[in-house]
Amino acid sequence: MRLSSLLTLLTSLLLTTAQAAPPATVRLCYDQEDVYPWRVKGGQGLDFTLLKLLEGRVNVHFELQALPWKRCLLELGENRHDGAVAASFRPERMEVGVYPMVGSVPDTNLRMRAESYSLFRLKGSTPSWDGKRFSGIEGNVGAQAGYSIVEQLKTAGLSVDTGAASADDNLRKLLLGRVVAVALLSSEGDASIAANPEFSARIERLYPPLTERAYYLLFSKSFYARDEALAQRIWQALPTVRDSADYKRAEAAMRQP
Repeated sequence: MRLSSLLTLLTSLLLTTAQAAPPATVRLCYDQEDVYPWRVKGGQGLDFTLLKLLEGRVNVHFELQALPWKRCLLELGENRHDGAVAASFRPERMEVGVYPMVGSVPDTNLRMRAESYSLFRLKGSTPSWDGKRFSGIEGNVGAQAGYSIVEQLKTAGLSVDTGAASADDNLRKLLLGRVVAVALLSSEGDASIAANPEFSARIERLYPPLTERAYYLLFSKSFYARDEALAQRIWQALPTVRDSADYKRAEAAMRQP
């Protein structure tokens, strides 16, 4: 057999072997509450689309488990999951997991997505936010337990009620007068208001947003120590998948009114 033919055959065999390699299984937990357009019960939403596209690109299989967000992070720290889906950066979370870092800060280019939080109030009520400080807030502000906005609100000296898990439940508490304002992910609050005529008649979103944050695949320390190369391949594939035509089409469809 000629050398060129032998090289061609060996290359073909190597490619076939690589393609036939079974996908690595990575166990991820995520917040069980709906967060439109990112996650909707039944496996719909842009987070799930992104993960499915990642599976094909990196030859990995994600096993997903829905949990209360605080429990997801707790069990991540116990290495019961390989990663947590869409975790914003908080320094204390580095005690339980690993972010894609550049020096001492996360690499925002390797994020899953970016999102903002906004303050919602009853129309005509006094709670306000000017981009730097709060005013007119006399009472509790509702927020979802375990979400990073809670710490920002407490740092500003506000009393925070985290008793309601979903955006809808928080907005209902606002209507009932149990809280004077609610801090929610902007897109989720907007979607809840658009879907509920009672919300849209009585509740408004304040501008500017309270904060804008990037959200990451946060890997457990155990998983990262065991397979750092795979973790890096997943992170490095995220910009390409986010910019892909398939993801852009899914994004446009989810954001249609």
